[in-house]
Amino acid sequence: MGVLYLDASAVVKLILDEPESDPLRAFLDGADLVSCELLLTEVPRAIWRAAARDDDLPVELLQSRAGQAIDSIGLASLDRGLLQAAAARSAGLRTMVPGT
Repeated sequence: MGVLYLDASAVVKLILDEPESDPLRAFLDGADLVSCELLLTEVPRAIWRAAARDDDLPVELLQSRAGQAIDSIGLASLDRGLLQAAAARSAGLRTMVPGT
């Protein structure tokens, strides 16, 4: 399939069982997955937030799954230049928030 970049929200869908989780897993099957070091913070924090809303979530198990998922993804190191390039309007990136 090739190389696919995942943001933290996609990785969380691989860990938690959400409505989009199974289709996402099927789509990503066989792909080489990459992301950046932001996952190291964003994914565990998202799991803690989900666990705060649902006492029945097995947070330790989910954090373990998060570590395994992150370990299976190639992570790009972040440095100031990369972050500034991503912030540049000409970078071709856009937010998923409507109207921005």
